[in-house]
Amino acid sequence: MTSDTPPVHNPALNRLLLELEPLRSGLRSHEMYKQFRTLKDVHAFMEHHVFAVTDFMWLLKSLQKKLTCCEVPWSPTEHWLSRRVINEIVLEEESDQGPHGTYWSHFEMYRTAMVHAGANTKPIDDFLRCLKKGYSVEGALAYAKVPDAAGVFLMRTWKLIQTDSLPAIAAAFTLGREKVIPEMFTGIRDTLYQKYPEELGPLMEYLERHITLDGEEHSVAALKMLNEICHNDAPSWEVALSASRGALEARIQLWNAVAISFPGDLVEMRRKPSVSQPVSA
Repeated sequence: MTSDTPPVHNPALNRLLLELEPLRSGLRSHEMYKQFRTLKDVHAFMEHHVFAVTDFMWLLKSLQKKLTCCEVPWSPTEHWLSRRVINEIVLEEESDQGPHGTYWSHFEMYRTAMVHAGANTKPIDDFLRCLKKGYSVEGALAYAKVPDAAGVFLMRTWKLIQTDSLPAIAAAFTLGREKVIPEMFTGIRDTLYQKYPEELGPLMEYLERHITLDGEEHSVAALKMLNEICHNDAPSWEVALSASRGALEARIQLWNAVAISFPGDLVEMRRKPSVSQPVSA
């Protein structure tokens, strides 16, 4: 895991990291990591967390759209460092090295880990299928019977993306995701490492990949990206602070909700369908 010393010397970034430390500390020491006792508890975690894996990609692809030119005719964008950073992160998150010389996204890696562990993938599968069919995010969440806490977490990210604020989206991605993911995943790995080695092998591989990749590469690069975007603009740093704080608070609330579903079966806190027509496979 990398040091907390930022890769750029900007007092505004240093101050932001300092102000966020209590929330990061709360995530590092969250009680949920100690409460995995049965495989059903792991299922509950994965069935919630897969939606955070999904909305990570939403943030990432939003940044790619805003920082690079994905249109024809093409023209260069102003953030020369950030476009390199985001393209490199997309390359590994969307098409990382898979088994037997193949390539896959980290979402697909996680879903495979869910199947191997015996977790229920129907809500996430139905949710993505609904989106492809043109449902709104709210409608897809309702139809797919996504756990309430996961739906709330996802909707907060979706509403943030809809603000179209580059400093906010970049901060939520950098400080609400890349900077804390290695810390969170280390706590989960350390708890589960000795349990269910056969069922959780692919999940451990997923966690280890992110502890290494995000801790040693992506978080460092993302901090440089955020610094370039906000630079010396005080209002942008204020936006970044607010978005980062909101992202970290949302993650803590998600972990709180997952923890109270332990032990045993996943608590049935489901949304009622708000659409009348079924979605075919």
